Amino acid sequence: MVKTMDVYRLFAFFICCSFIVFDSFAQQSIPDSLRKELETSVDDTIRLRLMLETGMAYESQKPSESLVYYRKALLLSRELKDTFNEMQSLTNMGYVYKNLLSRYDSAEVCYQTVVEIAQERMGKMNNEYTAGLSNLASLKETRGDYSKAEKMYLEVLGIRKELNGELSTQYAGTINNLAALYNHMGRYDEAEDYFLKALKIWRVAVPETDFRLGNAINNLGVFYKTAGNYQEAEKYYSEAIRLKKKVLGERHPEYSMALSNMAGLYFATGNYPAAEHYYSMAYNITREVLGEKHPDYALILNNIATLYNRMGNYPMAEKYYNEARDIYRELFGKAHPRYASVLNNYASMLERAGKYKEAEKLLLEALAIRKESLGENHTDYLTTMAILGWIYTLSGRYDLAEPMLIDAANGFKITLGSRHPDYARILNYLGGMYKRSGDAVKAEKYYMESLRIRKEILGNLHPDYAVSVHNLARLYAETGKEDSASVYFTESINIANYSIVKNFTFLTEKEKEMYFESKKPVFDDFYSFAFRYSSGHSDITDKIYNTAIRNKGLLLKSSTAMRNAILESGDTVIAGQYKQWVELRKEIDRLNKTEISKRKKDPAFLEERAREMEKELVRSSQLFSDFERMQQVTWRDVMQGLQPGEAAVEFIDFHVSGKKDSVLYCALVIKPGAEHPLLIPLCYETDLAALLTAAEKKSRVLYGKNSPKARQLYQLVWEPVERVTEGVKTVYISPSGWLHKISFPDQDTYLCDMKDIRVQTCTAQLTGSSDFRFGKETSAMIFGGLKYSSPSSREEMWTYLEGTRTEAMMIEKMLRKKIRNVYLYTDTAGTEAHFKKKAEESNWLHISTHGFFFPDPMLAGNTLEIQPEEGNVTFRGMRGYGLWQFVNNNNPLMRSGIVFSGANEVWNDEAIIGREDGMLTADEVAVMNLRKCELVVLSACETGLGEIRGSEGVYGLQRAFKMAGVKYIIMSLWQIPDKETVEFMEIFYKKFLKTNDIRKAFSETQKVMRGEYDPFYWGAFVLVE
Repeated sequence: MVKTMDVYRLFAFFICCSFIVFDSFAQQSIPDSLRKELETSVDDTIRLRLMLETGMAYESQKPSESLVYYRKALLLSRELKDTFNEMQSLTNMGYVYKNLLSRYDSAEVCYQTVVEIAQERMGKMNNEYTAGLSNLASLKETRGDYSKAEKMYLEVLGIRKELNGELSTQYAGTINNLAALYNHMGRYDEAEDYFLKALKIWRVAVPETDFRLGNAINNLGVFYKTAGNYQEAEKYYSEAIRLKKKVLGERHPEYSMALSNMAGLYFATGNYPAAEHYYSMAYNITREVLGEKHPDYALILNNIATLYNRMGNYPMAEKYYNEARDIYRELFGKAHPRYASVLNNYASMLERAGKYKEAEKLLLEALAIRKESLGENHTDYLTTMAILGWIYTLSGRYDLAEPMLIDAANGFKITLGSRHPDYARILNYLGGMYKRSGDAVKAEKYYMESLRIRKEILGNLHPDYAVSVHNLARLYAETGKEDSASVYFTESINIANYSIVKNFTFLTEKEKEMYFESKKPVFDDFYSFAFRYSSGHSDITDKIYNTAIRNKGLLLKSSTAMRNAILESGDTVIAGQYKQWVELRKEIDRLNKTEISKRKKDPAFLEERAREMEKELVRSSQLFSDFERMQQVTWRDVMQGLQPGEAAVEFIDFHVSGKKDSVLYCALVIKPGAEHPLLIPLCYETDLAALLTAAEKKSRVLYGKNSPKARQLYQLVWEPVERVTEGVKTVYISPSGWLHKISFPDQDTYLCDMKDIRVQTCTAQLTGSSDFRFGKETSAMIFGGLKYSSPSSREEMWTYLEGTRTEAMMIEKMLRKKIRNVYLYTDTAGTEAHFKKKAEESNWLHISTHGFFFPDPMLAGNTLEIQPEEGNVTFRGMRGYGLWQFVNNNNPLMRSGIVFSGANEVWNDEAIIGREDGMLTADEVAVMNLRKCELVVLSACETGLGEIRGSEGVYGLQRAFKMAGVKYIIMSLWQIPDKETVEFMEIFYKKFLKTNDIRKAFSETQKVMRGEYDPFYWGAFVLVE
């Protein structure tokens, strides 16, 4: 039973691909029952066979156990003077030592003994001798002793040429092995020639159904991928996948490995959607066929983790790295190269997260393992050394970093040549090291060389090329070469925008958030540079504005585009899949509200299932989605949407390069006929935060009449804008960051008289239409005067709000004069269940009740400070200490919501299983279909609050209703007295029913209220479009 192949891995920089090396021994799947048969058998010949087969059965799971049986087989074969099985036993032992335990000295003894036995007893002109010598050559190659490996392979080639002929499969196998060796040595021309020659022989010598043909094709794909010829690699990988699927089927490990190789190729080319797709298929097959304790499963985990690392999804990367590391440690111990590979990649993730000390520790361990097992000339060793050098660079230890990076660069150049992506990576590291150490000349030299190689090999849209472009842009910006910096920054953000659109085609919303976060430094650096550069180059504000409106609410735009695409596609299959996903999300919400001991399903398992379903929906919806078109809107499109007397103000905030924890706020202003947008600096976030934090404790501090702090806020945020919008009557504004916490219309207490302020998610919305008119068939739902307690309630956490009943009944009476379908819910009828049942068919929602938002538990601790009342009035929005399912939830959309009838029944108890709990969270709203709804009025306290997430805005009810498809939202920023709230709403509805214009009615209501009350009593309400 001679093995025909030995699979081993070629570790590229991060992602592993697989060559197939011919002439070693192949594993077979042997049932464990053979071990029992061995214990009862008395025939030595049968016992010998069973020993070998049982050893092979234990190889992948228990390699040390397999050695026990191989040693027994060796002893018995010698007793029986069975030369063939003696060599078989030694060869199998060598395979375990080399490939599974990395005990190369022991493996060499075994392989060398096989060669000596064959030569002494049979001479050299036989297949046993050549097979043994091939295995020994493969071991020399693994240890980096390429010259000895080449000498041995050439000897085998000569014998097989004479013994088997130049058209034999044995000869082709040896040519393949030589080709793989030359590939490792960087002798690409010879490697390509040999691979092609071997494949030509295989195509003639065996039918298409022979698995060895698929292996030869796979090897050529690995070669082209390693050499950076990705187009040819894809061609051969595709053929290998087709053949392996045809010959072996879709549930075979080799088919899985072929898929994994293709995934690695797509990763190398920066095609992350395709990489994720192929890795997912390989992962599922490997887990099902080989199980979760197999080294090939660990290999795929390692590769997927690296993909997640590159995408900025560090939690998933860490999870998969830990799983892979645990499997390798259990199977092979801590001295194995595969274990070192996980350490190496894990350290790379830690480096991206800024955890340099932890990364250094792992890299030193990996370096020691690779030095011992592979030698100092191996590319894996050089890879680890290079990353360690970069860690030392980031830590400011340049004396250690420079020699390591230079040695790594020289080693890669010798081994892989000067036109290889891995060599370019080391040059990029060197450029970064010299930039940080103050040698700009050398930094530019290495950055430029890295850029040239990456552009030539990878293309000008590849993520690695983008890194080089960004690095050069920063270097030129810091060294005063501003014109060059402008060119490279422009290219950098163009590639980033391209990558976002491309990769958003397969990511879930959470993954999109993490991916965009990984790209944020690119945009921050651009904003920082452009802010300085704009003083003499006003045209760069075009790029700033275009970038701002592309990124503002990016995840929200992407998610709503997916939903709209699915619901409007007319595709019943994808619509059905979307409905199943929504129902699954609802089930997860219900489980998360249920006491852990009473959960019948694991939410974590369902979350993973929901993630997979969401990915499939994102992919499927791309055929119908207009997200890419939305990302092409420019500032000129916004300007065309403005009428005379109007202006658009897009606020941005960004980290200033070179200033730690320094965030600058600016306004971009467009008026009709402008040549370029105006860029106006406003303030730093620290100044803004100081004022707004004071307002969180007592709203009147900031919004009371004649408040000094109100004047300060006006001077910081709006006065600079006011200077350039003189004569403008209507201003469309899109807040950013902490500006979402501000009520703009009451700035300086006169602004709403001077200008009509219209708040939008993004000023790019000006390019669309948003007209709405009431009609007889318009449907409205009204909630108010809700009873939150029942006789069984133990505590009244949410108090009854008398004013909401008055408000609800008043609005019902007013609306019935215009429309037929008005549904009023009060007392115990105003349940969460009724809302969910009817809201999706409604055009108008008015909800007068308690609202809530609980701060991040990681920042707020386990208790909440109750906001003090402003005088002797009733407020909507009481905060409590209960319901830890909401208060301590890490998801901001679960910490924000509105309260319905019966909520007090569960606030301090476990959730009632089987029905709604009365707490409608933003997370639940987000999966509803409210696209028919024009306006939601949240006449409740603090419904405009939420967790601020940079350019994405507020993660709370505002975002949730937008995701659900609502056009307009009226909400509040702070606690509002009951009496004035009722009056505000009465005026608004009278104005609207008269004008049929939501914007105009809201603006006029503010003006009326301003004439009667302090801004504190009305300024909290904002209208968001």
